[in-house]
Amino acid sequence: MQPKPAAILPGALLCGVLAAIGAAVGATALGGLFGGAIVAMALGIVGAALIPASAIDAGATWVVRVVLPLGIVLLGAGVHVDELIELGARGAAMGVGVIALSGLLFLGLAYSGRIPGRLAALLAFGNGICGGSAIAAAAPVLGAKREEVAVSVSAVALAGTVGTFALPLVGQWLELSPRDFGLWAGLALQQTPQVVAAGMALGPEAGEVATTIKLVRIALLVPAIFLLGAFWRTGRDGSEGTTRRLIPSFLWGFLFLSVASTLHLLPDLSLRFDPHSWLAGSQMRVDLREVATVGSQACMGAALAAIGLQTRWASFKQVGASAITGALIASLVIASVMGWLVLHG
Repeated sequence: MQPKPAAILPGALLCGVLAAIGAAVGATALGGLFGGAIVAMALGIVGAALIPASAIDAGATWVVRVVLPLGIVLLGAGVHVDELIELGARGAAMGVGVIALSGLLFLGLAYSGRIPGRLAALLAFGNGICGGSAIAAAAPVLGAKREEVAVSVSAVALAGTVGTFALPLVGQWLELSPRDFGLWAGLALQQTPQVVAAGMALGPEAGEVATTIKLVRIALLVPAIFLLGAFWRTGRDGSEGTTRRLIPSFLWGFLFLSVASTLHLLPDLSLRFDPHSWLAGSQMRVDLREVATVGSQACMGAALAAIGLQTRWASFKQVGASAITGALIASLVIASVMGWLVLHG
């Protein structure tokens, strides 16, 4: 039975408030390491310990079901194939290599029994593609629990934060060129804010390269989700299913906006106000791609806040230590392998 709007409103509004606070913190130096959405989720976890679940659960559930898919769709507007082509086959191949290596590492941890299979898959996506956004996109395909999503997002964010501080120091010690360091940072780090922060630490050129190679990994989200769905479904019940069942509908929206952005079908709009209004004569330029990017960040912040509000600390603690250890180990291995390839490739 669908909850009434009155039941949804308190939790949904709280998610919006936490997302706004996260965005404000995200504009500071601290937020540059974690990202506003991660801050919003952390606030949500704190809120879950202080607020009765009955007051906010309906709204938080609605945000996860409705707002999260919208955020993933809007994320597609930031993927522009023209920018990816500039990096050439080497950058694309290394981007695929990061995802494959992350998958193999966590597959090994799952088979060894150190991390549950579903949690390992979430961590593989977070480490290999784009942190919390990739985890959120993979969660519906896997049928992941809220605690598993919260733990994996937190573990990936922590590992990436360590890397954000460490990589610029190592890059300077190795005397990497701005382009090589940017390539390494874009391949080794998880969250986009972390990639930008680490890249810019060695200059604008390194920051641009790091951001662009990060787009390679984001662009691979849809095919990676498709493969995940096929593998996970076959592994669980032996049936292959159909493409519609394997791929959540919102990923088709992500793909549509990616293609539209690449083909320059997202126009810039110029708004002119009525001569009789108090804004008479004013004009406003609206970049739809930028609007979609900001909208995606807002939706992701609200969705991760909702996941935090539905997370119970007792369940969080049960799987937290192994997830954090696994994420740190995987990050170290990926950074080492990609660093070696950048130096000797």
